[in-house]
Amino acid sequence: MNQVSKPVDRLERPTTAEFQPYASAPRPLLIRGAAERWPALTEWTPDSLAAKSRNAEVPLMKLGTGNPDGRFFYGEETVGMSKFSECLELLSGAPARVYMAGVPIAIYLPALADDVGRLEFVDDKKQRRSQLWISGTGSRGPLHYDLDNNIHVLISGRKRFLMFEYSQSRNLYPCSILSANPHHSRVDAVHPDTSRFSRFRQQQGYDVTLHPGEMIYIPTGCWHQVITEAPSVAVNFWLGKSLFRRSTMRIYLSLALTVMSSSWRAIRRRARHPRR
Repeated sequence: MNQVSKPVDRLERPTTAEFQPYASAPRPLLIRGAAERWPALTEWTPDSLAAKSRNAEVPLMKLGTGNPDGRFFYGEETVGMSKFSECLELLSGAPARVYMAGVPIAIYLPALADDVGRLEFVDDKKQRRSQLWISGTGSRGPLHYDLDNNIHVLISGRKRFLMFEYSQSRNLYPCSILSANPHHSRVDAVHPDTSRFSRFRQQQGYDVTLHPGEMIYIPTGCWHQVITEAPSVAVNFWLGKSLFRRSTMRIYLSLALTVMSSSWRAIRRRARHPRR
């Protein structure tokens, strides 16, 4: 992303009252110091993770060899059950041929659950769905958005987040509403093809590098592409949807209008070319 990025909002060890104004905003938030007492930050090493859960069966995305630049798309890869130890090889520099994407810790890796602390600024009920992410150097997913508010906590390694508010959608070329991934962009924000996607030159986004102990809050509808710059372990929490946030309502309205428009075009085509 060659364009000048906007400065991201930052908070240090926020209280609930300090976090709330940002929780209702459409832009990302960098949070520091809130995970400094988590056992995972000091205790999770490849060896300790293997000792606790080496033989656990976990779902992993198998990345093909056809994308040597590390880019992949959710839904295109084969997801299968594998030993946790296969994923841990990434932390020792193994080629990024697998990817652990949001595996529920309580279900698949319960031995690790007590090492994940709580977020003091978030209601406890919203922290019950912690998930584990493990990725090798060079892995990068698609530019996409989620329909849930998300907090992504980096335990080890280094990740870069390229992020855009939902209001930038027109410049990001979303996939068709009729596609398998309407919440994905057709643009690779790392190496954008501006000859094909010329409006991307007009985008205004955020470029944030996450280090161990830091976390990024990604609100509903906030476009983001994640690049693993060093073998990484992370934990995320889905905090639910903010249904009455302006950007959330805009997402659902946009999807509804697109579906209605597609249906109307289909009706008009049938009217012009009736079957005999």
